[in-house]
Amino acid sequence: MTARFTKAPDHGTAELSIDGQKLADINLFHDRVIPSSPERLGSVKLGDGQHVLTIRTIDADPRSTGSRYGFGLDWIKLTPTGPAR
Repeated sequence: MTARFTKAPDHGTAELSIDGQKLADINLFHDRVIPSSPERLGSVKLGDGQHVLTIRTIDADPRSTGSRYGFGLDWIKLTPTGPAR
């Protein structure tokens, strides 16, 4: 699982999880609005059916301004790593 985020002066740190499994904490602060580099979020085993991606802002960056807890997601890419079982 890979994703690209938006970084900005009013963004903080977000925690991402899927189906309750923590993937990563991502600090999205930057002194100007820019896209992040693609971030590897790790591997997860997804079975049939629906899955829930949870994004929770957990901290403000001390340098951030405005809301300080902003979050921006550009895209998520899921790449199969093996045969479906």
